[in-house]
Amino acid sequence: GGEVVALRVSPDASHVVLVARRPDGRRVVGIAGIRRLAGSVEVVGWRQLAIHGVSTDPLDIVDAGWRTPDSLLLIAKDARGTTVVSVHPDGSEPLVVGPPSVANLVELAVAPGVTPMARADDGHVYRYYADFRWSSFAESVGAICYAG
Repeated sequence: GGEVVALRVSPDASHVVLVARRPDGRRVVGIAGIRRLAGSVEVVGWRQLAIHGVSTDPLDIVDAGWRTPDSLLLIAKDARGTTVVSVHPDGSEPLVVGPPSVANLVELAVAPGVTPMARADDGHVYRYYADFRWSSFAESVGAICYAG
């Protein structure tokens, strides 16, 4: 149970990654399948991902997106702030990729074949170059996304 706060369709349109806010306020991430029926689409088989090894604190997942068909990027928040984490769609092999020293990331723009970006709550947008190498890209931005 909970409210969907973010949803991104996989590159092959067979799955979605969902961020859901639980009744206790904590946000979690999960994967579900997409089933197409005559005249409608269903999201089925949601399973929450367990992300371990990133922090000793409980994680609050802020946003998620598909970097490739086999890789997700997540904004994860713990007691120290937010960071971007790369993870497989089954939740395995989480790897923190930064950016360092940005406390309040709120949104990702990520899609296969394009450079990931993250937006902070103050409107600053950061562009990914390599793990822990992000640069300031824009300021005073209200939302970011890639088409598709």
